[in-house]
Amino acid sequence: MYLARLSKKAGQFSVAELTGKGVTLLRQTDGVSMMEKFECVWSDFYFSGEPSVTGLDMDIYIHHELAEDEKITILTCGQGKTRVSIAPQMAAQLCLEHTSAVNDLGSFRTRLSEAGIEVHSPDRVYFSEQPVTVNLAGSNIEIRSLSEADTQLYAEFKQDIDDDEWDNAWVELDHWQVFGLFLHDKLISACSLYPWRQSHIADLGVITAPAFRGQGMAKKLVNYAHGEIAKHGYILQYRTQVDNEPSIKLAESLGLRFYGTWESVIDS
Repeated sequence: MYLARLSKKAGQFSVAELTGKGVTLLRQTDGVSMMEKFECVWSDFYFSGEPSVTGLDMDIYIHHELAEDEKITILTCGQGKTRVSIAPQMAAQLCLEHTSAVNDLGSFRTRLSEAGIEVHSPDRVYFSEQPVTVNLAGSNIEIRSLSEADTQLYAEFKQDIDDDEWDNAWVELDHWQVFGLFLHDKLISACSLYPWRQSHIADLGVITAPAFRGQGMAKKLVNYAHGEIAKHGYILQYRTQVDNEPSIKLAESLGLRFYGTWESVIDS
């Protein structure tokens, strides 16, 4: 659907297939900003059509095609209204047909609590504008793609990292694109990306070995990865929990643009 919206807005977009990946992507050819492209994906995936409930500070969209593990999504962008996307069965459970009782975000959250529905702690969502060139000349740093051939060194790298940190970063060797940063031939930072919602947005996870944090290694690696995916027309998306200060500082140091906070229901 976002393909059609962008075509109507811009007039000219070329559509290409990334060989062997089965993912349709777009290349900007006329007059649409990164922000508009990014917003189109989010809006068309979660908030297409007219809201079913319009409140003082939120709109609720009943979404018939949400994934099983994604029954409610809450997105707050800047000073605008919060948007909620909710599966029909969840809307029925919350009795949203009685809209007079749910006329603002606070009353909606109260309704969730009363129904025993928990949400994940929110993520801050960022996206890229333009990639930055990485200059490694004269350094002992190498950045390259990782593959199954790197399984052993990847396992050794993973041993130095706390399990919870690894789970939160979600950097996996079998993702669509995986890159590693080596210092003196030792893997010390890794990132992976996958096409988010099968769109032209590439969602990023990155993690650095504890002994090498705070030295700008992740920044170099992410800038490199950003440059590589940008060649194929992708926008980089980065998500981090709202209380993860090092991760937020990384996003800011990369010049990523803040889009909004995103919450989703914990699927029990």
